[in-house]
Parts: sequence; structure tokens; C-alpha cells
Amino acid sequence: MSCEAVLILAQASTENDWDTLGGWAISAASVAALLAQYKRIADAKMRQEKFSLSAWQDYFRQQQEEREQLRRFRAAIRTELRALRLAPLITPRPQQFRARGLRQKAMPAHEQLNGIIKLLEQLSESGVDEADSALPRLQQQTEYFIKQRDSVTPPAAEIMEGFFKTVQRTVDVYLESLEEHENNQKLVLKQTEILLDNIMTYQHLTDNQAQIQNLNSLQQHLLAPGTMTAEVLALFEEKYILLKTSIDEKLQHTAIQTSLTQSLHQHLTKMGYSLLEEVTASLTVWGIPGGEQVSTQLQARYQIAFQMRHERDSYQEDRLSDEELVFFRQQESRWRDDLHELQRRLEKDGFGYRLQFGRESQHIPIVVAEQNTLESKIYLGRHNCELGAIGGHNLI
Repeated sequence: MSCEAVLILAQASTENDWDTLGGWAISAASVAALLAQYKRIADAKMRQEKFSLSAWQDYFRQQQEEREQLRRFRAAIRTELRALRLAPLITPRPQQFRARGLRQKAMPAHEQLNGIIKLLEQLSESGVDEADSALPRLQQQTEYFIKQRDSVTPPAAEIMEGFFKTVQRTVDVYLESLEEHENNQKLVLKQTEILLDNIMTYQHLTDNQAQIQNLNSLQQHLLAPGTMTAEVLALFEEKYILLKTSIDEKLQHTAIQTSLTQSLHQHLTKMGYSLLEEVTASLTVWGIPGGEQVSTQLQARYQIAFQMRHERDSYQEDRLSDEELVFFRQQESRWRDDLHELQRRLEKDGFGYRLQFGRESQHIPIVVAEQNTLESKIYLGRHNCELGAIGGHNLI
């Protein structure tokens, strides 16, 4: 057997049955459960804060008011357009203009032209960018017909009819574009709220001050006064994703470590081992059933390092006696079997460990137990692991 051993977490590949979690052979449901728990807690905090976030309430109200104004504007334009369609078109022949009565009959067409001018002016003031629309050209044509209406040879009825139909079609198309703009803004508002929720949630999923500040800055820019566009929102989304990816990696690492530590402690306890000391979150010392100790340390890349220690009641400079060495080797043999069992249990939990190495240390670590507590100092017993008569075992 050996004084030292390391379990290494295998890399996930397409050749095994493991799910890929950060590239590791991990399918532990407990890890996914922890990640879900972290996000549930953060989401609850986000919703509580968002409820009282005045910046969001102001932004949402502003966007709603702008959309409502646009809806009312479209409704008013459609009403005026219907009124223009209903007005009878009477364009008298040139020779009839001399008759006062016929000039009175021509007023509906004049009213239509005046109404069109008013309508086009309203559309041009709608605030929606329509630089490529036909509205400016229609306005010029309308002004031309107004100048021609009192001429000796006013435009023929057929020309006026065609022009009015063109106006109606153009305004219809323009109103459809306004409706599309409104729908786009509605979608942008919904996406903005989703992004805001995500930003506020991830503020509670990191303790990195730089990340928190970046998320806060992103939130402030997102809720700045003004009309949000899909293009600007996409840029904010990209910045958020960069922060999210970094935070998710740390969250996953924390969840794996926490789940692995819980699993390790649970199984060692069930196997009869007693927790003697929790030096750090990643380093613990366990009492082996029957005597002696083993330390477990969670290292980088989720490796678990184990080292057996001989326990003495008091500090002694003497080398290990033959009796102590025999007992130590007996407990090593037990630990060897338990380590294989622990590996099997961890694998069943979803952690794909394999034994990287097991070797016999040149020195046996010795700890001193006084009053049922461990001293912080550990010294090496000056007894080489010469196993001639006892024999050694390799874990590989």
C-alpha cells in the first residue's frame, strides 16, 4: 500500500457515457441542483429589487406612453383618411368654372386637396424616420394640384381620381410602417425587460466587485432615457453575455466543489470515518476506523489528494517502533480497500474519478493528539518505509 494517493477527475469525451460539465466527466445531479438553487435565490432577490426599482418603472412608463401616442396618432390619421375617401370628387369641366354655382360644386375636390396637405404635414411630424417614403413627393404633387385648381384648365377628373388613389395607398403603406414600428418597439421593450432581469439576477450570482460594477453600469445604460433600438440592445446583450459566461464558470466551479465535498464527507462518514479537523474548506482530517488518520485535500482541477498519518499521544523524537509500523501498514491496507470503495461511490454519484497514482512515501507523517484535539504542527517521523518483510502495495 502507499502513504499517498490521488484521485483525478477524468476529462469528458465522446467515448464515455458521462455528461460534459465544464469538460469534466461529471453527471452529478447534485451539481445541477446546486446551480438551480443558486439561480432561484438570485432570481427571487432580483424580483424583489425590481419591484421597487424606480428607474425601471420610469423607463417602462415612458415606453408605454410613446407607444400609446403612436397608436392614437395612427387612429386619428385613419379617421381623417376615411373622411377623405368619403368626400365626393367633383371636378367641373373648364367651361363650367365661369358659373358660380358650379364653382361651389367643385369645393369637395378642393377640400380633399387641403385635407391631403394637412394629412401629409401630420405624417411628416410623426417622429418616425421615413426618409425614403413617398410623402415628400406627394406633398409636392398636392401643392401643384392646388395651384392648378383655379386655372383655366384644371386637371382632368381622371388625373385627380388617380392621384387621390395614390395618396390613399401611400398613406395606408405609411400607416402600416408605423404599426410595424410600434410592434418592433413593443418587442424591444420585452427584450429589454428580459435583459434587465438577467443583469439584475447575475448581480446576485457573483461576489467579484469588478463584475458587479460592470453589471450595474450596463443596467444604468440600459434604462437611460430615450428610445431603445434593436441594434443598441444587441450591443448590450453582447456585453452581458461576456459577463455571464465568466460568472457561470465560477458558479459551476463552486457547485462542483460544494457537491463533491458534500459527497466525500457523506461517504466517508457512512464508511465509519470520523471527521477530526476541518483545516480549510478544502482540507480535512479523518480518523480511520480502528486508528490512524488520513487527510483529504481538494486540489486544482478537482483532484483529491489523500495522505495517511500516524497518530501519537505525545511528541516523541523516536523512530516508529516495529509495532507502530506494523499497525500503520495494517491500517494502510484497510485504507486501500476503502479508497477503492470511495472511488466507486463517487462514481455512482456522478463523479468520474480514476486513480492517478499511489506510492509509498519515504517518510511517514506523524501527528500528535492531545486532549482529543490535533495540534496544528505535523512533523515527519524519521522512519523510512522499508517494507522488506511487510511488503508494499501499489494502487495502480
